[in-house]
Amino acid sequence: MLINIVLFILRMRGGVNMVDIYVALIIYGRRTFEQVPSILQSKVEEELTALSLNTDGTPVQE
Repeated sequence: MLINIVLFILRMRGGVNMVDIYVALIIYGRRTFEQVPSILQSKVEEELTALSLNTDGTPVQE
């Protein structure tokens, strides 16, 4: 369910690409940030930050 919501939000932002897929996998707990290819890590981190999430997919504590 959560993965569908995340993918929907990402699609509304202009489509789904590999960065979006890795973001969703991290949020769903299927991948860790360390498993993201190094070439994509900065973009994945940017997307997670934009969603107010840490690199482990958990909400940022303020």
